[in-house]
Amino acid sequence: MKKVKKTKIYLAITAVLFIVLGGLFIIKPLEGMISVAWLVGLLMLISGVCTLFFSLRHEAIMPNAGSTTLMSVLQVVLGLMFLFNRGLTVAMLIIVFGLWIVVEGIQLAVLSFEYKKYGMKGWWLMLILGICSVILGVYALFHPLATGATISVLVGVAIIANGISRLVAFSGISKVQKRIEGAKERMDTFLKEYRD
Repeated sequence: MKKVKKTKIYLAITAVLFIVLGGLFIIKPLEGMISVAWLVGLLMLISGVCTLFFSLRHEAIMPNAGSTTLMSVLQVVLGLMFLFNRGLTVAMLIIVFGLWIVVEGIQLAVLSFEYKKYGMKGWWLMLILGICSVILGVYALFHPLATGATISVLVGVAIIANGISRLVAFSGISKVQKRIEGAKERMDTFLKEYRD
């Protein structure tokens, strides 16, 4: 039961923290995007340093150690740039997001014609969604502030959803714990009556 209690405490604390953090992303979207940019820079730096140490350490047995070392140095440099120039990172995140949506939209539109060729119904719906995605991606590229705020709000909603799921898990564990305790009490009562 001690593990259950620790799990419940962990779930309750992290749920509250996630909900508060998600709310901050929604209330202050620019600061939220800057936080995401800082995190991307930090993760890139850590990944680059780890890869660099690994490639230098195993240089003798790795066939591509030179290129791996070069890529890890580049990753370290980009990580440092992103950490110390968060505006650049936010802009790059928005550009990558916009380009990704454009590419996905084009792919969806092209795929819709393949569906049409094979006589599948609803191909036109995929075409419309693909065109809308391309328009949305182009809009994201030309309106970076609105896109950054939207991304931050979406990240905030996702974080809040994670917090809510932890509250649901907390509630579920509490119900199971009560059932187990009730069953244990009934078993103790039964055993006590059986012995008497």
